[in-house]
Amino acid sequence: MWSNAFEWVVGVGIFGIVTQVWSVRRSARLNFEQHFIDRYRQVVARMPLSHLWGDCESHMDVPDHVDPTTVERAYFDYFELCEEQFYYRRGGRISNATWRDWAIGITSNGQLPTFRSAWHDFETRRGQFCRADLFEEPVASNVMDPDPPSRVDPIERWRLQRWTSIASRLLH
Repeated sequence: MWSNAFEWVVGVGIFGIVTQVWSVRRSARLNFEQHFIDRYRQVVARMPLSHLWGDCESHMDVPDHVDPTTVERAYFDYFELCEEQFYYRRGGRISNATWRDWAIGITSNGQLPTFRSAWHDFETRRGQFCRADLFEEPVASNVMDPDPPSRVDPIERWRLQRWTSIASRLLH
């Protein structure tokens, strides 16, 4: 009788531990994703609303009271943010649900003339970004699933997780 009770207590304990680990991992992922959302908000706050609404043709069409270099830097930061999102998606750090939302946002921004103008400008002047196809046609197929996590080499995933763990400790 005591062995059955002991087994039951051990089973409940293991279930509790597994549930706790899952909860901590989920919370860590949500915090990690929230960091990108916060960065996105900071970046677009530096862009004129007319650019986000599609009222301008070029990223350099800025109101008189706005510094053009600040706007140009905001676009650069946006593209860098997109590349980081792709990188972490490939490493399995971004959930499917979050990635679907982000992919819709990247796709819709990529259809705005100002974002296309900035992308073309950065690519022709600097050849800066790894994802050179980010805003090329067809936009949706480039963004929606840029190498699902299952295709990532396990050693690369381990390195990515180790690096992000170290970076996370340094940032906090």
